Amino acid sequence: MATIARSAGQNQLLPVIADDILVQFDDQRARSDLQALADFSSVTQVVLFTPLERDFELAQSLNDSRVDLIRLPELAL
Repeated sequence: MATIARSAGQNQLLPVIADDILVQFDDQRARSDLQALADFSSVTQVVLFTPLERDFELAQSLNDSRVDLIRLPELAL
């Protein structure tokens, strides 16, 4: 994230795209990291994919206007 923040200062914006990075975290650490990602969204776009309902609920609990939550429909296999 530091590299991306530095490049943002040079008008070379890169998005942050992460997939299921909170799976091994307890609730407190996951919430803290979600807040850090929300804060980082003032620098560049942040996209987080997760299959965990817990992460969705924790992101909702941030009550942060910078956070847009989208629930994708489940695929029928």
